[in-house]
Amino acid sequence: MIVAGLVAVVVAVVVFGVGLVVRGLVAPLRRTGARAGDAPAGDVAILLVARDRADRIGGAVASAAETGVPVFVVSDGSTDPTAERAFEHGAEVVETLRPLGPGGSVLAGVQSFRLAERYAFVLVLDVDVRLDPSYLTATLPLFGDAGVAAVEARVTGPGLLGRYLARTYALSRLGGRGRTVAPSSVTHAAPGVARLYRTEVLERLELDLPPPSVPNFDAMLQIYRDHLGRVVLSPGPPAVLLPPAPAGGRALSALARYREARRAMLVGADAAVRRRPPRWDRQGLGLRARLGERLGTALFVVAVLVAAVAGAGLAVAGRPVTVLDPRYLLGGFLVGDYLRTIAVTRRLPLAALAFPLLRVVDAVDVLRVTVRPRVLAWAAPVVVGVAVVVRVAVATATLPASAAERALADAGYRMVTGLAGTSLPAPLTVTKAHLNVYAVITDPFGRHLDVLTGARELSVLAAAVVVGGLIAICAALRVHPLLTAAVLVAFAAPGPVVAVFGAVGPGVVAAGWLAVALAVAVHVARERHEGWHPAFGVSGVFGLVALLVALATVPLLVAPLAVGVAVWLWFLDFERHDPHTTWRRPAIGVVVLGACVVGALWPTGLLLTPTGPVADHRTSLLVALTAVAVIGVAVPKTWPAVAATLTGLGLAIGFGPDADALLPATVVGAAITGVLVLDAVLAWRPSVATGLTTAVAAAAVAGLLVVPPVAPRPDHTALAAWVTRELDDGATITASNAVWADLHRDFVRLGRPNAVREGAGPLVVTTGRGRGFVLGRFGTLTLLAADIDRTYLDPTERATAGRQLATNIRLHASGPVRAALRAGHVDLRVMAVLAALCAEHEITLVTTENSPVERGNGLPERTVVVTAVDGRSVTDQRTAQPLLDWLRTQREPFAPADTRSTPRGLVLRWRLPDIFENTTR
Repeated sequence: MIVAGLVAVVVAVVVFGVGLVVRGLVAPLRRTGARAGDAPAGDVAILLVARDRADRIGGAVASAAETGVPVFVVSDGSTDPTAERAFEHGAEVVETLRPLGPGGSVLAGVQSFRLAERYAFVLVLDVDVRLDPSYLTATLPLFGDAGVAAVEARVTGPGLLGRYLARTYALSRLGGRGRTVAPSSVTHAAPGVARLYRTEVLERLELDLPPPSVPNFDAMLQIYRDHLGRVVLSPGPPAVLLPPAPAGGRALSALARYREARRAMLVGADAAVRRRPPRWDRQGLGLRARLGERLGTALFVVAVLVAAVAGAGLAVAGRPVTVLDPRYLLGGFLVGDYLRTIAVTRRLPLAALAFPLLRVVDAVDVLRVTVRPRVLAWAAPVVVGVAVVVRVAVATATLPASAAERALADAGYRMVTGLAGTSLPAPLTVTKAHLNVYAVITDPFGRHLDVLTGARELSVLAAAVVVGGLIAICAALRVHPLLTAAVLVAFAAPGPVVAVFGAVGPGVVAAGWLAVALAVAVHVARERHEGWHPAFGVSGVFGLVALLVALATVPLLVAPLAVGVAVWLWFLDFERHDPHTTWRRPAIGVVVLGACVVGALWPTGLLLTPTGPVADHRTSLLVALTAVAVIGVAVPKTWPAVAATLTGLGLAIGFGPDADALLPATVVGAAITGVLVLDAVLAWRPSVATGLTTAVAAAAVAGLLVVPPVAPRPDHTALAAWVTRELDDGATITASNAVWADLHRDFVRLGRPNAVREGAGPLVVTTGRGRGFVLGRFGTLTLLAADIDRTYLDPTERATAGRQLATNIRLHASGPVRAALRAGHVDLRVMAVLAALCAEHEITLVTTENSPVERGNGLPERTVVVTAVDGRSVTDQRTAQPLLDWLRTQREPFAPADTRSTPRGLVLRWRLPDIFENTTR
């Protein structure tokens, strides 16, 4: 199921890209692009800009003239006869005294030829582009929609790259005729495109910009930012982009030329976005989403390849690669990309088999240009954060479990399997709802050795959210990435912290929501200088919801949060350097409100509950967090975090383990305090900050040496297998909530879902000592029989029969086997079958035994290994088959439950008889 879903996602994203997959879900709600109407009145002119392109300008002018409209050329400081060639082919020409660049040249042409006064539309064309004579006839009707400011031409070309460009533009038109173009669509395609503008829009655009700039992209940003209209794709014939001409006496590679031009486009687009950040309105948000889509699709393509390589490495190393199987990932990528071509061309072109390589090239170029050095610097905290989450995930399989954890895991498993649920303490109700939602979406209980580890996937997810929230907070506060990485290692990697975040419970879930709320609050506070806009409202609502969910999960968080907010309000006037404005009354109100909430919830029992396995290192963890908070007192900007952290620590110390749900949140508060302290010291004295960072790194290394607590694991899988193998099909065992879910899952897999139940019964599974006869020990689990027929354990009758069998001259056995027979250690049914065989054959018997888990419990041995019959080895099928046929004719209770051939010989095994209610036969 997981692999199928992964392949479906890979195929969908590879076929249509991240944006089209998301937009396809809301396509019925979206308005389509421009509606073609009557061709608007007004003349059209074509403007060509060229610099030192005497070899191409003549053909460009001739091709443009075939459309039947006037052609104008701007020679941008050319040193060759570009202007003369254009004039010879009938174009009006103007030359600039110095190179103005593409944007400046367009502006010069509009002004010099007075195009805005003489024409209603201007087609800005590159000299390498050739138009179909009917292009304008098919394109001008789009301007019947008054909201269309410009129309972008689709591009194609000869060769593989031309077909690739044609597919890119065709894919961007899947939304319908005249679909609106986003800037990311243009930067994904080709640099030399043809765009038809309304002249009233063109003259309002600022095109003379410093390099690096891309006039097409800058113009589009201005159109959307200033609400001048929309840019749509033309449904007409595509423009043909000619292959590059020889340069410097040597023909450039077409791919190299393509990558060079595309990188220039990406760099210019990136610079344009920095110059004119999109507004926080509907169009601006859409633009940000499209730019994010470009980066997201590139990351997805690279991630699929990296995952495939990782899966191949795991396969070579002999590790399971169900999810990262390179066959599925690469197969989904290649098939998806080919389906992408079929979707837009409705053909099966052979050349499309090479398009995946071009998509990888595009993705690498996008990442190289978009991910700036500052963004790359944040790779260190991200890598450290991933390592921290992996450390938590690894620890979840061995951490000791509290009663609350087992209750949560049991409740989640029952919900997923549709079984009757059990009641939980009230403080765990919200956490149970989180686990239920996560379990319904991901079904984690079938992926691990036990149900508890599956439930702890929720804690791993919460830990990842906490780490991501801390990184986002540090980025919003402009903290140096290396400081962030150091603090993450120091506060998130030590063993005690791993124990806190690895245990599933309300504390870690609330900490995840709290980290999200704090990250949103810091981001909104940092961006408030741009003024209010709807995005802040959306972010604020999301942050408020996250905060409320955190408080609902751990209501006791109200106290530290109220104190932290009150301290921030109390000193807000000093932070703003406005002594005439005071926020102290609101601060007191927040404290009073928090006290009232705590007082109202106290009688309900929702505030305190023991949660996680942190008892082994609890004291050391509290001391370390307190020390960090005390150090933070010296830095005023950390006082809100310090106040909240100290309040949480005080409650954890005062109420003991019942308040441990606050520990994950106090770790978050201490981490924020540490980051701000280091940042303040770095601004004050960098040399001191270096020494302090070194000390933090040393503390982190020391913390890494503290191993999280490890608990022995119950071998419930072996217990279920033993019960299925050794007891009758109708036998049932009873187990407590601690192991019931694990045993039920194991028995379901073995086809006996009713073999385990709750309550009292003759067979009981315990995790400690209990009263009864020990049938077997399975790790920390013991299977007890409350009552057993003692006559089955009495060796007197078996010893008498065994002495007779041991003297049988047809039985060839080793000394230990004969000793076991004489001592009465072998089951009577086994000896009866062996005696019957010896009546007809000579039998060689090498061993008698029981399962290792039964060692020392006094049960008769029920498994024997026969190696030869009448002197012939039973490994020969012709010798073994008559013996097997004879054994199949036996009836209960003498028929063996299992007969199998092994390298040792023929293994015969009998189940335990029904000795639990005095019905031994």
